[in-house]
Amino acid sequence: MYACICKGVRQSEVRRLVAGRRIDPDLVIDVFNLDDPVNCGRCPREIEAIIRAAGGVPWASRELLQPA
Repeated sequence: MYACICKGVRQSEVRRLVAGRRIDPDLVIDVFNLDDPVNCGRCPREIEAIIRAAGGVPWASRELLQPA
């Protein structure tokens, strides 16, 4: 299934990124470049739901997005 149909980003891609971390949904949107003004705008709610379902908390700093 897709987290963002407009950009073709799959939920599995987002789950791998957030996996139990404290992540700001806006940072996920930045990482996948989902803030394009021509997008439909459903992504933020979907991203937040994926973060919660993956065991994360929707808030963090950019350092947590860097691979270990």
